[in-house]
Amino acid sequence: MTLNKYLLLYYGKLKSFLKLKIIRKKYYSKENYSEKNYPITKRPIFYIIRRGAPDVGIFSCILTFLSHIRYAETKGYIPIIDMMHFDNEYIYNDSKEFGNVNAWEYYFKQPGNCSTNEQYSLREAYLNKKAILSTGEFCFGYEPSVQFLDSVATPDTHIWKTLWERYRVLNDATANHIEEVYHTMFSVDDRVMGVLCRGSDYFWHESVQGNETGKITLVLDRVDAAVKEYHCNKIFLMTEDSDILEKFKDRFGKILYFLDDERVSSDTQDFLGDVWKRKRIDLYQKGLNYITGFYIITKCRWFIGTKTSASVFFDIVGEKEYAFYFNLNEL
Repeated sequence: MTLNKYLLLYYGKLKSFLKLKIIRKKYYSKENYSEKNYPITKRPIFYIIRRGAPDVGIFSCILTFLSHIRYAETKGYIPIIDMMHFDNEYIYNDSKEFGNVNAWEYYFKQPGNCSTNEQYSLREAYLNKKAILSTGEFCFGYEPSVQFLDSVATPDTHIWKTLWERYRVLNDATANHIEEVYHTMFSVDDRVMGVLCRGSDYFWHESVQGNETGKITLVLDRVDAAVKEYHCNKIFLMTEDSDILEKFKDRFGKILYFLDDERVSSDTQDFLGDVWKRKRIDLYQKGLNYITGFYIITKCRWFIGTKTSASVFFDIVGEKEYAFYFNLNEL
């Protein structure tokens, strides 16, 4: 490890330690908490996991969280995710929910509660003096490989598949919602082509700028050819870009299915998280729609899509007969 990496790692851990003390004071000031239920020799060590960047989506968070859960496993710690005290895309930081509601639990069960018979809470974790707060980035030494992030089969694929299956568990409300939405659109006999087509801030990133209309035409042609080759009778599209949605409607008409969702135009140059918060949309519903769309695509046996934090998981969730990933700067 170079000196610069060491200093950055040390600085990150120091910031986490100081933040842990600040949040813990909040809980001690709210209630008279007794630790007599946990003898010091048997008290579990909680590993509280957070995401540092406030403007990233849920699957970027999940990638980071899983790297820390992997670390917690090796140490015997109880992992618990905090999207309550740290700015994220699913709670307004000027609302009463911030600091009081854990956005992770909107959609998922706590990982520590999936791996044990106990039911641990974030409050309990912070009030435990043996708690550790993670850094906000990938856990050093436990990051996914470049090949895995590039959707290429790699020796660590099974590691992330196991972590996903063991710790990323939908809560009952979310799981029931996804099943209900899926079955209103599709039957067991449908042959559905899943398409993930990011636009807006992806198209306007400086590394992929140029000929946006031509790129979308290439994507449409690829989907059209694959639908015919694999005899698909329906297409499910995930996109946050209203202009892309209209182009798909024009091309595919009644066989195109999509969720009723907030969208932006292709010329939007701001990051999506900033746009949603500026528009004061329902952030919970936005997250639910994205997670629902993701799980619908995992049920599709045929897939075409952009490389994103979400698409990284398509190879380990569900089975694909055909999958084609495109990179905008290669189109």
